[in-house]
Amino acid sequence: MHLIKIAILILPLISGCNNGLFSLGSKDEKKVPLPNISYDTHIKTIVNNRCIACHAEGKVGPFPLENYQQVAEFALPALSAIERGSMPPWSAKKDCREYKGDYSLSEEEKVLFRQWVDGGKKENGGDGTYQPKEIVDISLSRVDLTLSNSQPYQPKPAPDDTRCFVIDWPYEDAKYVTGMDVVPSNLALAHHASVYLGKPANAQFYKDKDLQNDGAGTGYPCSATMGVGKSSAIWIGGWLPGLTGFDFFFDSGILVEPKSTVILQVHYHKALLPDGKAFPPEDLAKDLTEIKIKIDDTVKRPGTLVTFTNPDWMVELEMKIPAGESSVTHNFSEKMTLIPNLIGQQFPLQGEIFDIMSINAHGHSLMKATKMSIIRADGSEECLVDAPNFDPDWQLNYIFEEPARVYPGDKIFLECQWNNSASAQAFVNGKRMDPIDVNWGDGAREEMCFGLMFVGEATTQ
Repeated sequence: MHLIKIAILILPLISGCNNGLFSLGSKDEKKVPLPNISYDTHIKTIVNNRCIACHAEGKVGPFPLENYQQVAEFALPALSAIERGSMPPWSAKKDCREYKGDYSLSEEEKVLFRQWVDGGKKENGGDGTYQPKEIVDISLSRVDLTLSNSQPYQPKPAPDDTRCFVIDWPYEDAKYVTGMDVVPSNLALAHHASVYLGKPANAQFYKDKDLQNDGAGTGYPCSATMGVGKSSAIWIGGWLPGLTGFDFFFDSGILVEPKSTVILQVHYHKALLPDGKAFPPEDLAKDLTEIKIKIDDTVKRPGTLVTFTNPDWMVELEMKIPAGESSVTHNFSEKMTLIPNLIGQQFPLQGEIFDIMSINAHGHSLMKATKMSIIRADGSEECLVDAPNFDPDWQLNYIFEEPARVYPGDKIFLECQWNNSASAQAFVNGKRMDPIDVNWGDGAREEMCFGLMFVGEATTQ
């Protein structure tokens, strides 16, 4: 999905770069000498720090930016994407709060890139030096355990197929999950993936569910909204478009008891053909999603993943997004300790004082903006994440530079905005789909609005 979207953006830019977008001005304008900016002196460090994680051979970016020739070749479309704010794909506003691993470009870096392009894209010989702000590496620092289903799965020939795979937890003593990366092998079909942890007492329940369908190892049908079949299961990680593996930070982790069961839930989506028929089964390649896990024996701060949303959006379907509307907003606020998460479990930490350490705001293809904050008991507000240009293809996890503490009487505020106009609909085989009335649901043409937060017990500061 990423490659198609970026390619669509790039092609018209390459073919129409003489349309004035990159003009240095008319002949009558006074020429102002440009600073002496070069690739080696200025641009290389910016690209290596902000772009190379995706734009390297074998990565998700549609073209590599690993040397001068490659950066110079794609400089014009790259500049356009930078100035539109679509690249690097960091949706969170800087004036909300500080995050670890923030790879968005500063205004100074944007100006430097523009000056380099306008100055002829020199390779070397620039004046001075440039050292960008160091970025904290939030990627998964090590892999201690890799789990996957026992065999590849063939998705069903329908628009949406959500499947749960049962995997034994191999350790005989208690461990903490302190980081995770979920890696689908078939990105063309994967819509999202969630990793749940079933209690030891329910191990047989999940094994029976697995056997009752197509045989051991093939999983069982399930639902993203209803979970994996037991409300006691907890969410411990997952994958969304644009999300890569990361450490949990703050010496925190999720406790896993011996004889627990890992349930990997994958939502596969294959769009319908224009005539409404499903793609034939032979066009659906198999998938074998892997879960890469960092494990520690102890942590200082036990944590857990919790979801925050309005239960009435889910249960009563009160999150209506009418067809043709270009701007629809829904919001909700409540004490988090009073809100069940998506699989029915009450807030798991003891007491009403806790820390939020990271956040991921989730929606589907029509979502265009989202915001979450803490509404203090005195009426003041602390921003958690504000993404006015939410990109469903880049649903990132934002790890706070410092945890946000929640006290008794505080509420969590959540707001989402959608564009359900004709111009916002997806293309299927070159034909844009017509708008339909949308509400909460698991399907790719339905919508969601929730915040997935990693929270931990409050520690003394």
